[in-house]
Amino acid sequence: MRNAILALIVAMALSSPALAEGDKQSRGHTVARAKLSARTLQYLDHQRLLMARHVEHLRRVHARRVPIALGNVVLRSLSSSLSFDYNKQTVSTTNVMVIEGSAPGVATLNLYMTPLSGGGPPAVSDAQGTLQTLNQGNGLYTVVLRQPLGAGSSLTLTVARSGAPQCSTQFLNIVSCMLSTSMTFSVGGAWEPLIYDLTSGELITPLDERLAITVPSNLVVAASGDAGAVDDNGDGTRTHHFKGVGLGHGISFSAAAYVSGSYPFGANKASQSYVLPQSSGFADSWRKQAAAIIDFHGKRYGDYPHKTISMAEVPDVTGAAFGPPLTVFMPSSTLAFDPGHWAATRTLAHELGHQWFAGLIAVGENYSPWLAEGFASFAEMRYTAERALAEAKIDYAPIDRRSHRLEVIYGLQPQNDVPISSQQIYQVPSDAYVTLTYTKGAMVANMLRYLLGGDTNFDAAMRGVRADHAGGSGLTVKSLAASLAKHSGVDVNAFLDRWAFGSGYPTYKVEVVRGEDGAADIRITSAKAFALPLELDILAEDGSSQRVRVQPNSDGVTFEHHVAGGAARFAQVRVDPDQHLVRRVLGAEPGDIVLDGDVDGIDLIWAARAVGERYSQQAGQATQFSDYADLQFDGVIDQQDLDIVLNAFGTRSGGNG
Repeated sequence: MRNAILALIVAMALSSPALAEGDKQSRGHTVARAKLSARTLQYLDHQRLLMARHVEHLRRVHARRVPIALGNVVLRSLSSSLSFDYNKQTVSTTNVMVIEGSAPGVATLNLYMTPLSGGGPPAVSDAQGTLQTLNQGNGLYTVVLRQPLGAGSSLTLTVARSGAPQCSTQFLNIVSCMLSTSMTFSVGGAWEPLIYDLTSGELITPLDERLAITVPSNLVVAASGDAGAVDDNGDGTRTHHFKGVGLGHGISFSAAAYVSGSYPFGANKASQSYVLPQSSGFADSWRKQAAAIIDFHGKRYGDYPHKTISMAEVPDVTGAAFGPPLTVFMPSSTLAFDPGHWAATRTLAHELGHQWFAGLIAVGENYSPWLAEGFASFAEMRYTAERALAEAKIDYAPIDRRSHRLEVIYGLQPQNDVPISSQQIYQVPSDAYVTLTYTKGAMVANMLRYLLGGDTNFDAAMRGVRADHAGGSGLTVKSLAASLAKHSGVDVNAFLDRWAFGSGYPTYKVEVVRGEDGAADIRITSAKAFALPLELDILAEDGSSQRVRVQPNSDGVTFEHHVAGGAARFAQVRVDPDQHLVRRVLGAEPGDIVLDGDVDGIDLIWAARAVGERYSQQAGQATQFSDYADLQFDGVIDQQDLDIVLNAFGTRSGGNG
């Protein structure tokens, strides 16, 4: 009998023309999902690969750079000069450091330098000559000062070294620097000496930073700093001068035979590009897109204060895109796409998001990388959705949020589901780090917007966050909560305690008890409190709907709403219809997929249509997976899920059946 019922309902599902409209109303966004072309999905998969590679490099240099005194010293300034021997594949660096004591009796300094092989130990000297330097291994050197450095007194050190840079990491062949006549680059001041605080594990970086780079005259240099003079040395080389922007970033640069261009925008601003000749065909379009993204982000998070924003091409071997101040570094394959397609600019939108998140709003705690990456990913999501709606008439925002939600609930193994603000974040596998820091981090930012009441309130509050953290005051989870409360009037401490310092997500169980004349009582519960209201769409039999926002009861885990019925007789409820939350939603009665209080043929139709689906993080499958029918919660919709519906067939919530 059960197989006969199943066969009949599957036949109905495949043949009923009315079901498409039911899909649109009951499931939300299937029609829009169908519009995602193969080209779009190719872009999205490509961006996911870049994101995974990007994060691994950042993770391996996760020691936070802070321009503050950590009980001993302040690095007032750092002036570095770089030159290269392309035949020997070596770099020579001379660095002048001005250090001020902030505690009495500092007798030694610990300097961290990325290794240069084959050139011997660094030579560290003061005004009187060479100082004793002890190699502690792994790029850490202890310098014995000639006399203790007192509080308020200053010291000038010169650090000179040369050798072959070590640019590769072991994961996905990430490359953070390169040295050749066709391309020389370094990310984040990789060849600078920095003061390392052993107690906190922080790198103390300069309040003022200068960089001089000497390269062959035919090369063009792009850097994450204000460009100064270019000196012609008369020997076929030029020295390019840059001043660092922001605090704690280091100056990243690339030098190649670039084709450069500029596009004016805004109030005397310019979007600049530095691309290799083979990529120059799309350069003008990319410059215009960068200008549009800067304008978009600026309207939401506060004006971009600099006169230029630049893109510099780096080889695909980097495996990463990087977003330091003023100049973002983009792999060649990223710029090979025509940015006229709305999905082509996701990586650029993310990296330009870092002009605010990690740039203008510096991060102040090492164990909360989501404050940079999550918010930049959220900025990327918003820009992409805006383009999709304006240019392709696709309401992509809920689709993208749904994809992020599914990645969190299916992409994390339970043992890797650690708080996104914790030391544990650096101990999980790389794929889990990506999911937690980028994907869940973006959704936490989105849920903050939801909690604050939408774009207008959220954006105004974030502009306040930026103002409160100007001048290098680092953003922390606690200072974020304080600023948001100050500028929005909403206390988000309980939310951040759960979502930043806690792990997991809610599973909501929905009980519908039908009454007389189309009335219904809706009761939703979760095992733990997650400090969020719930939005519900109440659908009536006449096709009308009502959106309500329900606050939790005093227990924090129960939500209740009464539907009066009458002319608008209750049909079903949709929980979180716009996909704002990281959550699962189940019927209190096993098998009540459409959340109408009954387990009937409609539920079986939805389950049958989804049979054979399997969750995958590939973009196409991630946006199509019907998680509402995955009753076993194993990422596969199969006969076992159908059996749950069939075994409950004919039952009704509230004990009536």
